[in-house]
Amino acid sequence: MKRIACIIAAAAVLASTSNGQLLADNFNSENGGNSAQSYASFANWTATGQVSLFRNGSNGINCSGLCVAFDGLDFPSSITAKQTFSFVLGDVMRFSFDVSGNQRSAEVDNIFLRLMFGSAQQFTSYSSFFGFPGGSTSPGSFASTFTIARSGIAQTAPFANFWLEFTAATSGSVQYALGSNSVDGFGPVVDNVLVTRNAAVVPEPSAWTMILAGLCVLSSVARRRRNFYARG
Repeated sequence: MKRIACIIAAAAVLASTSNGQLLADNFNSENGGNSAQSYASFANWTATGQVSLFRNGSNGINCSGLCVAFDGLDFPSSITAKQTFSFVLGDVMRFSFDVSGNQRSAEVDNIFLRLMFGSAQQFTSYSSFFGFPGGSTSPGSFASTFTIARSGIAQTAPFANFWLEFTAATSGSVQYALGSNSVDGFGPVVDNVLVTRNAAVVPEPSAWTMILAGLCVLSSVARRRRNFYARG
């Protein structure tokens, strides 16, 4: 029984230190697989402004399955994650998505990613593939709301993966919003949104296994010694 308990403990530790995919959304399950303009019934998002859902081949849009277009007319449009994502010191939070030009108009658009923290968030480093700002910055802090934007996305711009990640210097939580300031009725197209949290650096699984195995052995030896002296 003691050996079984040690095995269970080892499994629990390994599970607790694994990295995690918190949200993966390609929008293909929305609206029964059908296109919809001014769509507001997303499973994982709250839509603001005119946000359209397009099936591959409809309205001149080419994407994999279904995708989202920010078709703002009178004001910017966006989608905000319904879920708030928590993290602790050392966790690496990453938000990525694929974006193309609007595919239907000669207008040049922009795309923005907004991070909304529970409070001003300290970070040890952050990096992005977003055009602005580029590279990596360390250390510093985000305000409670931090927005990064990429402009100049032409109609013919093919799908490309954009991302932003930060390493937390304190515990906290973040909520993401993705959108465009386009107000011409033809905004950029988004697909394959992914949110991940990579846990703070911990010993490798093999190291945890050795540590726990050693503790189990020491516990067994100590128990046998107690039994030996008790019999003596």
